[in-house]
Amino acid sequence: MSLLGPAESALCRTRRLGSSLANGDTLAALVAFKDGGVALINAILATPFAGRFTLYDSKGWVEVRDMSHPEQPTGWTLTTCAFDGTTTSVDYPAASSVQAILEAFADAAESRAPCPIPQAEMIATIAALEAVAMSSASGAIATVPPAI
Repeated sequence: MSLLGPAESALCRTRRLGSSLANGDTLAALVAFKDGGVALINAILATPFAGRFTLYDSKGWVEVRDMSHPEQPTGWTLTTCAFDGTTTSVDYPAASSVQAILEAFADAAESRAPCPIPQAEMIATIAALEAVAMSSASGAIATVPPAI
């Protein structure tokens, strides 16, 4: 939500293709955003782990790739590619994002610092996730519920 703004709809498919997991092992979700952007979210649990986040834009792209499974993180590689094709990569050491957000939440709860994620973004994220779940269950495009 902090990159693309509020979502408006989601189309999601889940399948069990390579395991006996009750909820499936393969997910693909296409989330459309109100300002025109789209996000493709993919998760496959029946293959060796590969984790990455890539953002494409008219001036280039940026990707963060896990060096290992998040259960035993060893770090990330940040790669950027400019419109002219010039790429640069930088490796970063492992850090616990879960611990960082929990500590930030505790700081906000104790009034030591504002929460780094605005409440509106939290609500918008939950609304988009709800639309993904509704689409997965129905097989149809789901409208993101309006924010509270």
